[in-house]
Amino acid sequence: RELQSDSDANKVEVGYWFGLVSSKMSLWGLFGLRMESSSTPSPTASFWKTPSSTPLGSSISLPCALFPPVSAVALRLRWYRPGNFDTPVLVYENQSVKEDAGDPRYRGRVSLGDLEKGNMSLKLENITLADRGPYVCLVQWNTWNDTAKLFLSARGAYVS
Repeated sequence: RELQSDSDANKVEVGYWFGLVSSKMSLWGLFGLRMESSSTPSPTASFWKTPSSTPLGSSISLPCALFPPVSAVALRLRWYRPGNFDTPVLVYENQSVKEDAGDPRYRGRVSLGDLEKGNMSLKLENITLADRGPYVCLVQWNTWNDTAKLFLSARGAYVS
């Protein structure tokens, strides 16, 4: 979908598209929209759009959460850009964020939601046009894993 230009040059149009491939649990997205696990053995994918507008330099949360809401503290979590699995945006394992494991462009600008409540959303601060594009939330526990795919669309210009 093509996003409309904002007449205010210090704004960036941000829209995200959320997709899910689910196995045994479900992930749910922004504003409580929920997606159920498939009853068939093969994974299913579901998508929805939630556009919003935010000024360049501000923050946004890319939604990723467990449903039903259960603690995600014991899970392994990797936020990455497709093609950059080995230089992720953020890695969480052994109950802590691995500060040195991520892409240096995101250090100090990313954090996670409330893992105790199953919220694994990625909060991205100081948004730039370079932040636009696809993101993947990979959740793992033992042999189970789920992947949520999002696309961050951004337009705007810096104002000096």
